[in-house]
Amino acid sequence: MGLFKVLSLVKVGIIIIGNFIVLSEYANAKNCHQNIWCQVNSDTIKIIANDYKLLSNEKYTIKIEILNSWVLQLLKEKQSPVISFSLRGEELIARGNNITSSSVPNNCNLFYFMNRKGEVILYEDHILTFNRIGKVKVSS
Repeated sequence: MGLFKVLSLVKVGIIIIGNFIVLSEYANAKNCHQNIWCQVNSDTIKIIANDYKLLSNEKYTIKIEILNSWVLQLLKEKQSPVISFSLRGEELIARGNNITSSSVPNNCNLFYFMNRKGEVILYEDHILTFNRIGKVKVSS
């Protein structure tokens, strides 16, 4: 009975560890000083303050420049990712919206444009534009 419990715990541990990988190929001296952990089965990309530069924060749009090449690569590779970031203390969630769609996605503060394949549309290859949904809030 004790052996069964130990084997069950080992199995759970292997499953949990298997869901994470170290993306060390993206970690280099220019953009990261440590290995980056990323959950493989997640569709969410968390952008931290050092990963972007705020270009504009207007009434209906937010425009950011992606500075971290690893984050930029994830944005280009993942299809329809949920993008999470903080702006002046407020946690924002953005979902993709097909550029030809007239509706907006649910359960988010912002949306970004994507093509029919679900790829994020980046301007000048590193600038991401978000459109506000619902209440309009501008921080100065």
